[in-house]
Amino acid sequence: MQIATSTLHQATSSSLTATNGAGFLLALAVGSVLIGQSIHAEEARIVPVDVLEEPVSKKPVPAKLELSYGSPLRSHSFRLVGLGVRQVTFLNVSVYTIGFYLDADVMNRLRQSSDWKAGYKPEDMEKYVEKLVRGKGDISVRVEPVRNTDGPHLRNGFMRILTKQMGQENLTEDEKTKVLAAMDEFRSAFPTGKVAKGEVFILTKTDDGVLRMEHEGVEKAYIKNRWIAERLMEGYLREQKSIAPKLRKSVGAGLEAVVRGFTA
Repeated sequence: MQIATSTLHQATSSSLTATNGAGFLLALAVGSVLIGQSIHAEEARIVPVDVLEEPVSKKPVPAKLELSYGSPLRSHSFRLVGLGVRQVTFLNVSVYTIGFYLDADVMNRLRQSSDWKAGYKPEDMEKYVEKLVRGKGDISVRVEPVRNTDGPHLRNGFMRILTKQMGQENLTEDEKTKVLAAMDEFRSAFPTGKVAKGEVFILTKTDDGVLRMEHEGVEKAYIKNRWIAERLMEGYLREQKSIAPKLRKSVGAGLEAVVRGFTA
């Protein structure tokens, strides 16, 4: 296995070419370490990689996810478009790494959109958050604690994302009732005890409006509420009081790579 540190993050998108149809501009944008294949600086190109190293925690994050869910059960493939770390702000202590993933339907939708191709810039991502999340396709977030924690601590973090989103919208009483019931269902899906560092949670917004969560490969929640499925994904990308600024910046650059065709 080769590990190469990217020094190409100052290159512009137009100077890059993907090899074998699977280049990763993402690694350039965030200055990550690529694990599995090396970078060819003299040609300003990147070959496919299996794992990227999150720069702050130095923890590996997979470049792909393969998940099985739905009825009938089928396989779903996702590609990493951004990575970062959730930190406790006042101590700057890393809590968990985050990977943000899109399936082929989302990636194709962005590439084929005249709006995205003509107007998207990473610094303007806030304008595109809803267009990204509320359109066709599945989106996943992979969370891996970098230190020992517990289920309630993780759960409360996700609940704060949803509560913040809820407070910014004018929901009808009926909508509030359904959202609160879905949040209760989501809350009850988390483990009540310790969660060791390295245990993986994957949360997925499905195309049909389901929020799915798996813990260590076992499905723990399958919640049929489009609002919480979409708002949870959006929560990681919002600019105001961003919960993971490095992730947000990374996703912004990764989306540009998708739109410009530098990823498979």
